[in-house]
Amino acid sequence: MTEAIAIITPALTFVKEKARIYLAGGRKSAAAETLVEVMITIVVLSVTVIGVGGYSYYATLDMQWADRQVTAARVGNLLCQSWASVKGAETYDLIADVGSDLVIANLSPPQSLPEGFILLGIYNITVDGVGFKAMLSWKDISNELRALHIEVTYARHDWNNPVKKGFRLITYVLK
Repeated sequence: MTEAIAIITPALTFVKEKARIYLAGGRKSAAAETLVEVMITIVVLSVTVIGVGGYSYYATLDMQWADRQVTAARVGNLLCQSWASVKGAETYDLIADVGSDLVIANLSPPQSLPEGFILLGIYNITVDGVGFKAMLSWKDISNELRALHIEVTYARHDWNNPVKKGFRLITYVLK
C-alpha cells in the first residue's frame, strides 16, 4: 500500500496543481506573464508607431515632390501660352509680361541649346519659395511658322543627391 501511495502522490500533486492553475485563471504566475505581455505589447506598439511615422514622412515628401512637379508644369504652360500670345516675338520680355505675378531673374546662357534654336533667355523663377529654371528658345520652321521651345527644370533631392527634373514644351505659332 505504501508503494501505491508513493506512485499516486506525484500524480495527485500534478492534478491538484493543474486544478489550482485552472481556478486561478489559467496562469501559474499571473503577475510574471502579465509583465511579459506588457513588454511585448510595448514593443509591438513602438514598432507600429515608428512604421506609421516613416509612412507619414514619405507620404508628405511625395506630396511635396508632386506639388513641385505640378508647379513646374504650370509654369511651363504659363510661359508657353504667354509667349505664344505674342506670336513668338523675338523681342518678348518675360519679366515685363509676367514678372508682376512671379519672382523672375535673368541667368547666364546655357552650355548647349536644342539644335537650330536661338536662345531668347534663361530665367530663374521662384514660386512659393521654390526655384525653377526656365529656358526659352525659338526656331523658324518656315517663313510663316515658328517653333517655341520652353524648358522648365527644378531640383529634386533623393537621399542628398540632387536630381534634375523638368518639362520640355514645344509649340508652333504662325508669325
